[in-house]
Amino acid sequence: IGLQAGEQLPMGALIRATMVASGNDGAIAIAEHISGSEPAFVALMNEAAYRYGCTRTHFVNAHGFHDDYHLTTARDLAIIAREATENDEFREIALLTSYTLPETNASKARRLSSQARNLINNSEDSQYYYEYATGIKTGFTNPAGYCFVGSASKQGVSLITVVLGTNSAGRWTDTRKLMEYGFSQYISTSVQEIYQQNPKIISISSYSLDDTDMGRLELDIRKMDPAADDSLVTLKSNADEQTRLYNERTQIDFTRTLDAPIGAGEVVGIMTYTPPGGQAEPVEYELIAARTVTRRTSLAPTVEEIYAYSDADPNPFPRFSLEFLLIVLIPVFAVILLSQIIYRLLTRKRKPRVKQKLTYKSRYYR
Repeated sequence: IGLQAGEQLPMGALIRATMVASGNDGAIAIAEHISGSEPAFVALMNEAAYRYGCTRTHFVNAHGFHDDYHLTTARDLAIIAREATENDEFREIALLTSYTLPETNASKARRLSSQARNLINNSEDSQYYYEYATGIKTGFTNPAGYCFVGSASKQGVSLITVVLGTNSAGRWTDTRKLMEYGFSQYISTSVQEIYQQNPKIISISSYSLDDTDMGRLELDIRKMDPAADDSLVTLKSNADEQTRLYNERTQIDFTRTLDAPIGAGEVVGIMTYTPPGGQAEPVEYELIAARTVTRRTSLAPTVEEIYAYSDADPNPFPRFSLEFLLIVLIPVFAVILLSQIIYRLLTRKRKPRVKQKLTYKSRYYR
């Protein structure tokens, strides 16, 4: 970058300049500003690498110059890049192919360029341009060769690639091959897309006799937090596994009784999807009626309605009325009448059966 002693500039500008120009002086200035010294900052770097899960990484400086004890692997660099790209501002910086460092107290404005423009910039002289590339960072030392940690995004699938120890052109061609292979193997879907393949259908009671669907109601879903990430990335050969995980990790709670009337667009419940691994927060969806279900007319009260009516009545005894009297007496008279009929049938005198006498006429034969 060409920083001068005593030069003052904003931290955001310094970070951008350092990333774009591979500014070693900028990396040291950032380290000393944050931790007071480069070794103290390097200790933070090693702590972060360990926390992320890097098992074969050891940093001894902030800028990446060769040192026999400054070590890492392609896997560990991919892990660090994955963590870094979780930050929105970092992703924006990783896309920069040039940057103008504003004028400072010690220098005029400086225009800086990144070699990553070979992959990211769509220009006539960019033979290595890849339309889905989104960054991230080049690197070079004589022992390590030409290196590149890249990122790309296509149709909901985001990839991290790492190329080490190649030549100047190889880091671009190899990166593109890795990215194209990754996109050929992975697909992206979402909880909403999986749900739409087999939407929830519930049965509504007390529906109108005119309802041709006989109370069957399909439910739509809507994310309660539109910004919540419910994307699911998986191998194409493993798509069925995502559906199985979705079924296992989805819970539905209804927020109202499932009886008519229900209006189209009415929220009837909440669906919660809990991603595996425990890293991402659960995503909640409203379950919404896709159509209106009207209530049947002249409908007998439900047991719940009868209980509710009884609980609301301060009189523990039924109100007396002619209808109530008939309701009580008619069954009584019916039982008495039926008993009389049965009794008469059982005690009725039976007429004795008379045996018929057989008479024989004598016949004489001559």
